[in-house]
Amino acid sequence: MLWSVRHFQDRQPGQRGDGDAVSQGSLAGWYTAAADATEPALAVVTAGLAAAEVLGADETGIRVDGGLAWVHATRTDELTRYTVSAKRGVAAMTVAGVLPALAADAVLHDFWAPYWHFDLTHAVCGAHLGRELVGAAEVEGQADRASRLDRLLSEINHTVTAARAAGADALAPELLATYRRRYGGLIDAGWAANPEHRPGQRGRRRPKHVNLLDRLDGHRAEVLRYAEDLRVPFTNNGSERDIRPLKIRLKVAGCLRTMAGAEAFCRLRSYLSTARKQGQSTFKVLRLLHEGNPWMPVTIS
Repeated sequence: MLWSVRHFQDRQPGQRGDGDAVSQGSLAGWYTAAADATEPALAVVTAGLAAAEVLGADETGIRVDGGLAWVHATRTDELTRYTVSAKRGVAAMTVAGVLPALAADAVLHDFWAPYWHFDLTHAVCGAHLGRELVGAAEVEGQADRASRLDRLLSEINHTVTAARAAGADALAPELLATYRRRYGGLIDAGWAANPEHRPGQRGRRRPKHVNLLDRLDGHRAEVLRYAEDLRVPFTNNGSERDIRPLKIRLKVAGCLRTMAGAEAFCRLRSYLSTARKQGQSTFKVLRLLHEGNPWMPVTIS
C-alpha cells in the first residue's frame, strides 16, 4: 500500500472515525514508505551528480539513537544527495557511491582529509581559507603575510567574477601567471617568517598557522582552481546551504531515533531539495509521491 491515509477512508459503520489518534507506528510506516518511493528519482540524482562537471561536497555530524552519525552531502545547483552513516570518512563516502564514481572536472570541498583519498580533481573553498587566514593574522608576527594572502585570494575572485560576467571561459595566461607568482611569493614569505618549521615537516607538533601555511603551499593548484577553471566557484557556500536544513531540523526536534529513520529522512530531503532547486512545489512533488508517481528530476548538463 502507498504511504497515505487511505485506510481511514470509506469506513464501514461502527468503525472509528474522524478525530482518531494516529499511532506512532503508522506514522513511521508512512514515512518509511514515502522515502522508499523516492528511489527512482534518487537514482537519477545520483547518476546526474556522478556525471556533473563541478560538484560540491560537505558533511556534518548528527545525533542518531543517542550516538554520533554523519550526513554527507553532494550537490550541484540542480541536484542534492544526502547519505547518512555511522562512519564519517572514506568508508561512508564510498558507500554513498557518488564520489568514487565521479568523472567531474572538479570537486569543491573544505580541505577535509578524507576527500583527498579519491582520485579526483580537487578545489578548495575560499571562504574556509579566508576564515583560517583571519585566525592566522591574529598570531603575533603573522598578520602582514596572512592578511595579504587573504586579500590576494579575494582580488583573484573579483577578477574571476568580472571575467565570468563578461563571458570569458579563462583568464589570460599572463594574468594567471602573475597571480600564481604573487601567491608563491607570499607562501615563501610565510616560511621565512617561521624558520623553525619546514614544508611537510613531521614528528613535531606545529601551531595552526604553520599547518595552514603547509596546506596552502602543498595544494597551490587546488587553492587556485577557481582561477584556472572559471566554472569552479570561489566558495563552497552552496554545500553549506544544503547542509543547513538538516541542522535546523535537529535543533528543532533533537536527535533522530534510529538509523533507519535517519536514512529515510536523508532520502526525503534529497528528493525535496532537488525539487526545490528545479523550481518544483514541495506540495506538488509530495502529492505525486503519495500517488505512487514520484516527480523525476531533470539532469542538466
